[in-house]
Amino acid sequence: MVDEDAGWLGIDLGTQSVRALLVTADGTVLGSGSAPLTGRPPRESRPTSSAPQTRMPKATQSATV
Repeated sequence: MVDEDAGWLGIDLGTQSVRALLVTADGTVLGSGSAPLTGRPPRESRPTSSAPQTRMPKATQSATV
């Protein structure tokens, strides 16, 4: 049994925007909307490897054991 006053909310979260749609059990659209996603701009250069890029400091003195 479905409540006649119930609504279904669908949310589509994409890479550049989010969209939402609210419908009743019989398919009547109660509302919809969309908005762009904002955030940090993409970096111009990314490492080609997924591993973190680390650099070891150069040794300035050699040790004798």
